[in-house]
Amino acid sequence: MEAGNVPDGSVHRRRSARSRGTREDRRTRGRGFGSRDSRGRAWRPRARGLAHRTGVQSRACDNDRPHRRRERRFGNRSLQDPRANPAVVADGRAFQERRLHRRHADRSARLGRSGGSGRSGGSSGLVRVVVIGGGPAGTFAAIAARKQDADAAVTLLTRERCEPYEKPPLSKAVLLGRVSPEDAPIAGPAGVAGHGVVLETSADCTAIDRTGHVVVLADGRCLPYEALVIATGSTPREIPQLPVGAPRTYYLRTEADARVLKAALAGCRDLLVVGGGLIGLEVASSGAMLGVKVTVLEVAPRILARVCDEQIGGAVHEAHARHGVDIRVGTTLLTATAQRDGRIAAVTGAGDRFVADIVVVGTGSKPDDTLAASAGLATDDGIVVDAQCRTSDRAILAAGDCVRFPGPQGLVRLENWLHAQDQGAIAGRNAAGANERYTTVPSFWSEQYDLYIQGVGWPAPGSARVHRPLGGGRVLIFDLIDGRLTYAMGINAQRDLAMARRLIERRVAVDATALADPAQPLAGMLKR
Repeated sequence: MEAGNVPDGSVHRRRSARSRGTREDRRTRGRGFGSRDSRGRAWRPRARGLAHRTGVQSRACDNDRPHRRRERRFGNRSLQDPRANPAVVADGRAFQERRLHRRHADRSARLGRSGGSGRSGGSSGLVRVVVIGGGPAGTFAAIAARKQDADAAVTLLTRERCEPYEKPPLSKAVLLGRVSPEDAPIAGPAGVAGHGVVLETSADCTAIDRTGHVVVLADGRCLPYEALVIATGSTPREIPQLPVGAPRTYYLRTEADARVLKAALAGCRDLLVVGGGLIGLEVASSGAMLGVKVTVLEVAPRILARVCDEQIGGAVHEAHARHGVDIRVGTTLLTATAQRDGRIAAVTGAGDRFVADIVVVGTGSKPDDTLAASAGLATDDGIVVDAQCRTSDRAILAAGDCVRFPGPQGLVRLENWLHAQDQGAIAGRNAAGANERYTTVPSFWSEQYDLYIQGVGWPAPGSARVHRPLGGGRVLIFDLIDGRLTYAMGINAQRDLAMARRLIERRVAVDATALADPAQPLAGMLKR
């Protein structure tokens, strides 16, 4: 859940967004769970193909369109109760009304439509596909492989003890106590088993025997495969002053991390956050909303330096200041020591001293490519793959945060919610016999207080910057090269950024003067 949309080595954060709603979305807009028809019957959306599997992430139902994020009101029914509505995922955006948005229905249908074109298992025998990693890339790879080849035996291995879940809410809604991780299963209420995938939890893979085509587990078992997908994700980037496991020190990566941190925040008066990137600032905003005094230390001259420009970073900084968060930029952490009362005393390079009940470290992440490297696969700050997600071993594919793949300017690593899903699906289908290429327009999003921060596209050196004034605290910025939009970012500008994504994807020629004029609708530029 984690920093920038910058190619070639910089980590691209987070959650992504698409703009197109499904036909079912348009038909049912404005009708929520709890509505009743003229005969008094409770309304539910009709199943359309595989679209009733509402747990599978929808590419089309996204955060770019707030009117597609339908509110659900449950009265006294708790969000902790899965019966309240197991098919929704908390976005943590409208805290007073606990707004929720539906996810996954379109993506499940999309995966279903892609099935049936690969090898069938008949004359060639049963195809065994093993997927390592229970995050979005691994989960989508497993589901896509099963859809591609209905006869394939697909096994998903995860180190965690639970069904794969969405991680974006961990730093926001989960910490605030609005939802639990189990409220957001990636594969829907029926889990990956509902898609014909075998899930093995608490499965720690220790080695890959490429010659014997088997995965070796910590319990001594060996799982054979014809095709293997590695989706091991990323791990927190530790700092020596506060290593993982240090007392009262937290690195947020998993649902277990979120539960422990949430409990710690309940009795916390002073919170120190090391790192002014997206994950650190999301935790800081959650802490401030819980009434905790928060201090953030950031080594760069400004927050969000790898993600946003100075204008957007400044707007986010101001929002934190309004909520009482003390942000110290250009500040290094020199030492951190435990006091007699257990609290942590942190001393900066400038000699300032801060004492905190707990410390959260959000200094980025690194690809978890250890398993691949030990198996002799090519790695370079991530597992190196081609456009079809294949590694240096043709029988092994990889996807998600752990890989470096061909981008517009060479190999790139993205840490991105939608990227993990899309690339995972491509890797899964190719593992089951397809031969598809992976291309993407990357994006990120972050929610802090009432700010919805987004970026979409590939930032590139030498681009011309255009500011589009929107007013009302909204910000929208474009980057152009040779008359075409390459990147856009903004605050609370979801509709405009949805249009910007389409302009980027279609490589539409645009006029900088028109982009700067809010009276010129972006949708009209698509028709030129």
